[in-house]
Amino acid sequence: MNIKKITVVAAVCLCLAMTGCGENVEKNAKPTDKPAASASVDKAENNTADDNAPASEDAPADTDEASETPASMDFQTTQQIKDATLSSGYVQIANDIFREGGYMTVGEFVENYGDRWDCSEIDLTMEADTKFFRFLKATLKGTDLFMEMVATAPVSGSGTVADAVIMCFKSEGGITNDNLWLPGGICHHCTDQNYDGMVAMYEAQGCTLTDELFHNGHGVSKYSMTKNVGSYCAIPATDERPYDSTYCLIELDEVNLYGEKPVIGYYFLDMHDGEAVYFTYNWIYYGSDDVYQWS
Repeated sequence: MNIKKITVVAAVCLCLAMTGCGENVEKNAKPTDKPAASASVDKAENNTADDNAPASEDAPADTDEASETPASMDFQTTQQIKDATLSSGYVQIANDIFREGGYMTVGEFVENYGDRWDCSEIDLTMEADTKFFRFLKATLKGTDLFMEMVATAPVSGSGTVADAVIMCFKSEGGITNDNLWLPGGICHHCTDQNYDGMVAMYEAQGCTLTDELFHNGHGVSKYSMTKNVGSYCAIPATDERPYDSTYCLIELDEVNLYGEKPVIGYYFLDMHDGEAVYFTYNWIYYGSDDVYQWS
């Protein structure tokens, strides 16, 4: 099984024509609501937490009354995400730290985070098999902030949605993107970052420069990702293409539920317009021959 999800935005494909643009590919399974595809993520992705993080003091208690009480939206980067390396796979959304790459089941998410994330749209009893692939929505109680978890097949190959593995936690644009941080405490929309700083961070974490431009679109595979682990390609701006971009491939430190060490592709883009500066990830190899990608 080789599941891929690519949502191509034409304008960005034009911007990133130097490295190509992925084809539109449908997944084996459709999202439960709609595909997660924020505008800012789309702009940044066409180039080519610990599972039980402590609850915020502001998080509502697990009662009907508390779930109707507006949650605080004053989120700040935690020390854990600031100290995290790219190889941790951590992402902070609101006050919670999650881990990309397949380290938690859907049932575990509902059990551990259901007190503050509304999971009422998730049917844990639905059957799930080797072809299972769904976008599952969770909303921070008392707010409009929501994310879509990308859930893949149970480790055993069969079971229910509760047994499905959360391969990644996707932001859903708007206020979610504004309250999402990647390792190093870098926000998804990071106007305080630049090309030189991102290259320095890659190198400080052991990545080396390669002249090879990584595959993108339908060319992404387990082989193309794993053979370039620990390297990054850097594409400085030119007169013809007035933006900088960098891209690195990192293997995570620990084995996931599928018995694999995932490989994540981190991507940075600066359009030099004072606004479009993005740090995100757009590929995840998470087990067997499966590569997930979006853009």
